[in-house]
Amino acid sequence: MMPRLALALLCVCWRVQAEGQKRGEIKPPSSGGGRQVKPPSNDAANPIRGRREDLDIERVKEPEGGCGPRARPGDTVAVMHKGFLHDVPEGEDRGNIGKQFDGNIQGEPLKFKLRTTSIIVGMDLAIEGMCVGETIRVVIPPLMAFDNPNFKWSPDKPRPVPPGSQVRYEITLEGLEQAPGATLGTKLAFGFLALMVVCICLVLRKAASKKKPDVKAKDKDKKKRK
Repeated sequence: MMPRLALALLCVCWRVQAEGQKRGEIKPPSSGGGRQVKPPSNDAANPIRGRREDLDIERVKEPEGGCGPRARPGDTVAVMHKGFLHDVPEGEDRGNIGKQFDGNIQGEPLKFKLRTTSIIVGMDLAIEGMCVGETIRVVIPPLMAFDNPNFKWSPDKPRPVPPGSQVRYEITLEGLEQAPGATLGTKLAFGFLALMVVCICLVLRKAASKKKPDVKAKDKDKKKRK
């Protein structure tokens, strides 16, 4: 029973690691020019937030020497970014398609915490899974951009793009501060597994000691019989 439980816990730990790596994956560059962006899917937890799978993400540049830690919800990130008008609804002026409307102020990285709705949803989700030095290009559908009712508008700034517009961002992750306990689930799983292994060893040791014959008791019994 105990060995089976330990094996089950090991499988759980492996699944936790595998899911963490899967969330950090980004699609490789795709061939061809234009892309069709899927409408955001309904998320059971938040229907108007959408999912990362609804974004068209392309890796433009990989960091030299490979990736280190990847950005997770709750982490504080510093990014360089440029926002462009990607497409507009029928009837809108298409002359502005490709025009830049967003970027870093005075060339300073934009710093914020992921999953705090301080930026548009699509940009927030696209940064998840990035590592420092990595650059991506992401096309964001309207409901994950400036048509999202959760987006906090600044009263002193006009709407940057027409309603129903798709936007495109080029994002480079310049800095990453991981939130405390970002990998707490994995640590707890492995800690529990280690505890179970120790318990199994103690149980097996106790069982072995019970089966071992008591030589001294047998010698005393022989002397009494003599």
